[in-house]
Amino acid sequence: VPRFGILTHPREARKVQNTGRLAHLCLTNSVYCEGVDFTEDATVNEVLADPRLVSYILYPDENAMDLSIMSSTEIWEVFGERAMFWVVDGTWNNAGKMIRESNNLKDLPKVC
Repeated sequence: VPRFGILTHPREARKVQNTGRLAHLCLTNSVYCEGVDFTEDATVNEVLADPRLVSYILYPDENAMDLSIMSSTEIWEVFGERAMFWVVDGTWNNAGKMIRESNNLKDLPKVC
């Protein structure tokens, strides 16, 4: 069961230092997708539909849950073993566009 989804903008994917791809290769419990609008992405939608998981997007937002002020015990109590974290890999402008254009992601709760 994946616990991390790396969503990489096509411009980031072309870079030699594609950190999203590198993170995916280091995380055995991750999925990797490239694109801008993930509304129709089969992999993303399959993970989102998995009833064993609760998805969150790692992205700063005024309503985002700030993990830096939580202890590891509090984080475990809130997220437990069902958490699926989506990481948006792109410039701030590209990352914001990716979330706005992806109808299946834009309303997910955010954490930072």
